[in-house]
Amino acid sequence: MYSILRNNRGGISTIVATFLLLGIVIAAAAYLAGFMGSFMNLKATPSAQVVVLDHPNLLSSGFAFVIRHIGGDAIRFDNLMVVVYDSSKNIVYSGLLDSDNFIHAQLSAEGYNSSFFETGEQIIAKKEVIEKEGVYEIAIYYTPSNSLICSRQISIS
Repeated sequence: MYSILRNNRGGISTIVATFLLLGIVIAAAAYLAGFMGSFMNLKATPSAQVVVLDHPNLLSSGFAFVIRHIGGDAIRFDNLMVVVYDSSKNIVYSGLLDSDNFIHAQLSAEGYNSSFFETGEQIIAKKEVIEKEGVYEIAIYYTPSNSLICSRQISIS
């Protein structure tokens, strides 16, 4: 009787079992990769040409500097952060471009979208951003990826 039970091989073959196990592992890995990928916030930095200029009337007019979008991708105002450093690299100001310390102005005749910083627009920083004379570095960051878009040194007098 022992030999009858031993010769009865009615189970799954090793090849089929291997393929089933391999399929389960691949499906689980794909599910896990998809699940973990949703936690990653990798956003490409927009390709925009942005320049920072001294305001022509400077602090006497109530304004500090001008940021102009001269070409490239439109960027949401709430995704742009301005950081102002003094000559010792200390942060003097840090804030989003959609705050009350900035005035948005359109220079071109194209359609205006108040949520986006687009080609032909400029942003004028009020004197609350820089309150005294000196040399400052103005850096503009794209906040979703923390990437530097523009950096320029200006002199306020």
